[in-house]
Amino acid sequence: MGLNCPPLAPIPSPLATRPSLPAARGGAPTLSNFSNTGPYLEMLMLGNVATQFKEELEYDPLTGRIVNNADADAVAHPEYRQGWSL
Repeated sequence: MGLNCPPLAPIPSPLATRPSLPAARGGAPTLSNFSNTGPYLEMLMLGNVATQFKEELEYDPLTGRIVNNADADAVAHPEYRQGWSL
């Protein structure tokens, strides 16, 4: 016993209706581009590192390093396996 369902209509891609696709092609940047969200992500990741240490950490945003604790800086900048790098 089969069901008589109408054929499914194709669903348009959500990327076609968002400003991210034109931005990726060199158009106007989105409201959540990396220049806006990067500092927030950096703060979030530093918070994750800070939870692993009891003392207050000093961060230099120009160099991207934790300057008063070498162990914390090593956690923030792990050594990558061979063949992987940023």
